[in-house]
Amino acid sequence: MNASINKVIIIGGGPVGLTLSIALSRYGIPSIVLEARDKATSPDESRAITWMPRGLELLEWLGIYHPFYKKGVLRTCHQFESRRGKLSWSFEGIASPYPFSLQLPQHDTEMILEEAARSTGYVEINRGHKVIDIGQTEHAITVKVQCHDRIYELESPWGGWM
Repeated sequence: MNASINKVIIIGGGPVGLTLSIALSRYGIPSIVLEARDKATSPDESRAITWMPRGLELLEWLGIYHPFYKKGVLRTCHQFESRRGKLSWSFEGIASPYPFSLQLPQHDTEMILEEAARSTGYVEINRGHKVIDIGQTEHAITVKVQCHDRIYELESPWGGWM
């Protein structure tokens, strides 16, 4: 299947790619998210576990803050240890309505974002679709995708990878 689509192609269905798809939907811009993994990140694995105050403001603007707040662990201070001792970083006095961070597993973040993205009606999420080549013409982005034993190409005026 070779298809020309009028959607933004987003390569990567992790927290950044899914958040981008939701932000685009706020402006009525349709997107297709291509993610190589068949499922969300395992609950046992996390690389993106902390939402900082500005990220929480973004979630509020997107209208999806409350599911994160309900699942997350609120932290008003972060502590780091090094050979020189402990460093504490407090959110007290920060110019944000959210003077804290929220921690939750990347799996939970992806599940909340995926549900929110699908509910917009503007986002198509294709899991198990691995991008194997990206190209560009004067007027379009071309993406070659493998889904199991099938290879297909998409062409769109817009695209980005996360």
